[in-house]
Amino acid sequence: MQVLLGEVTQLNPQDKQIVFNNKSLSYDYLVLATGSGSTYFGHEEWRSFAPPMKILEHAEEIRRRLLMAMEQAEQTPDPNARQFLQSVVIVGAGPTGCEMAGAVSELMRNAMRREFKQLNPDQTKIYLVDPGERVLRAMPEMLSKSARTTLESLGVEMVFKGRVQSMQPGEVMISTPNGDQCLQAATVIWTAGVRPSHLGRNLADTIGCELDRGGTNRCGTRLLRCRPSRNPSRWRPLLLSAHNQSEPPTWHGRPSYASRRICGPRHRCTSERVIPANIQLV
Repeated sequence: MQVLLGEVTQLNPQDKQIVFNNKSLSYDYLVLATGSGSTYFGHEEWRSFAPPMKILEHAEEIRRRLLMAMEQAEQTPDPNARQFLQSVVIVGAGPTGCEMAGAVSELMRNAMRREFKQLNPDQTKIYLVDPGERVLRAMPEMLSKSARTTLESLGVEMVFKGRVQSMQPGEVMISTPNGDQCLQAATVIWTAGVRPSHLGRNLADTIGCELDRGGTNRCGTRLLRCRPSRNPSRWRPLLLSAHNQSEPPTWHGRPSYASRRICGPRHRCTSERVIPANIQLV
């Protein structure tokens, strides 16, 4: 396997080619797994105030902001300014937001304890804001409760049913059932919105595929191969019918043992996430 760094700028399914770093590469099978990016729900002006957490450069910028805030707090004699500099707001209580909250708490309360002599780690404030009623809403409630208990033990304050209304440097205005609330913090981190890769729109334009409001491809029927064994000659073709977000995909064709075990006897998968396990797009 060869790994190349670059950007795919054009897709040509008819000729089975992609344009990569100004060169055309041919393929037999093409798997698009380009990940996702961050969305601010129409408020791109917030990006400069609250960096996302998707790539290495984002992580380095967040770390820089946290450390610089602590450096300034170490030198200020004003307790109110010190409290502001030791405060962090994290928007979005999904997996990324929860992990970020735990990492920030570890950094500011424990890892840097010996480095800053004038700071009281117990005065660190970390707010985790989410419009839902619990963290990790996509996961079972038992896991959500466990995550919340762990984060609260690390000093993270939960702000549920809170939606960001406006943002400016050092200030986040959120609406809650109890009224508007203004959170002041030197560092704001955005982990709330996810958008599909821009390559998805490129693919849609190339093959005439419709996109939904979130930018996800809504293609028609596609031919897939289910892999029941390691011998590609024995792979059996299946069809994945077009479906909407409220219904699981429907599989057609004679099942192999592997597909029956994952998708069920009637071939109605409970989640598209099983596709990479034994399915290859043709």
